[in-house]
Amino acid sequence: MIAVLVSQGRMGFAQSYSYSPPNAADFSANDVQRSADKDTSGNINYKSQQDGAFGCRIAAGKLNGQGPTDPMDAIVAATNELSNATGGPYSKNGYVYTFHSTSSQKLTDNPKQLIPGGFETSQKCGNLGLASGMMVSANSNETIFASAYRRDLATSGDDVGAVDVYNFASSTPASPVFVLTPPLLNGTIDSTQYFGYMIEVADINQDGCMDVIIAAQGANRVYIFWGQATNTYGISGDNNNNLITVIEGPTQTGGALNGVFGSSIAVVNVDGNDALPDLLVGDPHYSAGSGRGLEGKVYLYKGATLAYNPNMPNQTQKVKILPVGPDQTFACPAPADGTTNNSTFQFGFYLWMADVNGDGLADLLIHGEGATWPGTNNGGTALGTNASATAETGVGVLYIYYNQGTAITAASFASSPDRQLYSPKPQIAVRFSKNLIVTKWKNLDNLDAQNNPIEEDAIILSEPETDYIYSPAGHPVTVPKAGTIMLYFCSAISALSPGSVVSLKPSWQKYNTYMDFSTLPASTHGPQEDELFGRWMVTGNFGGNAGSARQFLVTSSGRPCPDPHVSTSALTGAGASAQFKQN
Repeated sequence: MIAVLVSQGRMGFAQSYSYSPPNAADFSANDVQRSADKDTSGNINYKSQQDGAFGCRIAAGKLNGQGPTDPMDAIVAATNELSNATGGPYSKNGYVYTFHSTSSQKLTDNPKQLIPGGFETSQKCGNLGLASGMMVSANSNETIFASAYRRDLATSGDDVGAVDVYNFASSTPASPVFVLTPPLLNGTIDSTQYFGYMIEVADINQDGCMDVIIAAQGANRVYIFWGQATNTYGISGDNNNNLITVIEGPTQTGGALNGVFGSSIAVVNVDGNDALPDLLVGDPHYSAGSGRGLEGKVYLYKGATLAYNPNMPNQTQKVKILPVGPDQTFACPAPADGTTNNSTFQFGFYLWMADVNGDGLADLLIHGEGATWPGTNNGGTALGTNASATAETGVGVLYIYYNQGTAITAASFASSPDRQLYSPKPQIAVRFSKNLIVTKWKNLDNLDAQNNPIEEDAIILSEPETDYIYSPAGHPVTVPKAGTIMLYFCSAISALSPGSVVSLKPSWQKYNTYMDFSTLPASTHGPQEDELFGRWMVTGNFGGNAGSARQFLVTSSGRPCPDPHVSTSALTGAGASAQFKQN
């Protein structure tokens, strides 16, 4: 079975609603990572920046070796930091940091490398698009793809976007090996593309070279750059050397492309009997008609559909427009209370795959960012033993579609979700289930014959905008948007009746008590206002041969951090991350 770690959003919990914390022997944190800078001698020192948003996006990759026992390293973006790159400073240019694993099953707290976003303000380096992968077997070094989706290409303010490509042939690359930009279409490059808004790296056509999938949601477009062994890094900074497939967002009602096709992408393997990975693309702003608002829609493209074909319609000799539509589409489900108003649900805000019901097939998980908690079902019965019977807006929902195990030419999923999972205590604007990772976890309530906990598949979800409520001296105090994480076991989800819409109590919940800095006063310890604990998460083996413990990173992109100039002062919004493991 599978476990889910979820965080709750904006309004927090009523005082009567409580959880047991995780067993201290089961759950612990290692070192904390945060922002840094280089001094004039090239030494890396901590230098947090106010509102720098360190941890707004993270990824994991093997930066120092590709062997099966080589550990994972962390790649962390600080999208709003001021960069002192050549010609700077540049406001909100951003940095990307790399933290390498050690033999003691933890990441270093001192970054190995600082990668500046470039030479322009407000580029948002690595804000959403951040990925890595070993591109070609001939070059066995990891390549990092860092988005600068607000970068200007030709004129000031054109916001075309770009992706900086770094390769770790050198252990500390100082500059990108090349910069990737969108290709010409109809002889031009559209402005406001936000090229690099999302990035994925995967070998879709299974030819041994990794392919790079880049979303440009401002243009309602997704590009696939096909890896080729003839290119040193699989792809090239010169698009004349690249093979590119372009997926255009489907035309919406009335012929208007007013969505944001490509706001979320995920490379998945839907069909167990098909070796080709598939692609999910979300458009959370899709509207089914006038007045329907931000309903959202999700599109599934099978690997065989995506494969580059020289006979496809072309814009240039090597840039091909995908001539067919998706293999399956998913429309935003109707609200569970029987009404038709799902105009704020933003269905498809994030996308994942995981085997939820344990049948060996990948199931589809879709986040509805702005979904409304119905309060009661369409028969008037309250939903969930802990939930309010009144409707709450902007709660968020996790839709689960079970894989039907059909032939690859047929629809892989039913048109309606098999489960709809809401926050355990739905309240306004909580944005339940906003982030998710898949890992293994020991279930302390499921023991073998020797009373050892059995390790199970796990899904970890987060929601960083919940309020933290505590009661010193009996007087409730609310800390807005502190963030929290919670753990569910999927046996409880799978046991629900088909089609269930439910608010489900988790096994445990945790707020951030790990990222305290001893140099700061006690008032800055514990959960903090606007710290956004759970802003992003990534899982990986960060300890190599010794790293058998299950590990993941959680960021708080708004966490106050020490001021480098005043030891007792904190910089709000600086951000930090912490590594957690199951003992």
